[in-house]
Amino acid sequence: MPFLTLVLTSPLLFIAHHKKQESEKYYFLKLFGLWLLCLTYITINNSFRFPVGIICAILIVYKTKFNKTSKLIALTLGIISLLLSSTVYLIFKN
Repeated sequence: MPFLTLVLTSPLLFIAHHKKQESEKYYFLKLFGLWLLCLTYITINNSFRFPVGIICAILIVYKTKFNKTSKLIALTLGIISLLLSSTVYLIFKN
């Protein structure tokens, strides 16, 4: 079920793609990779999820020089996708 929420939220990356200010090589792949990076986490003691990918993605967006607003949108979409998939997982766990 969390995979379904990820599939349903992935088309929202086109919103971030339309906010492009400057041309950049492999731009959509960078946005997609940033979105996927936000979805990575480490499970501690089989109950707590530590979002390592969000921390790395924030550092990447902070250090970027081109298209900062669209990468920030991809970051927020990734955070929303992670929260949505975690919520769906908790609801349908049992």
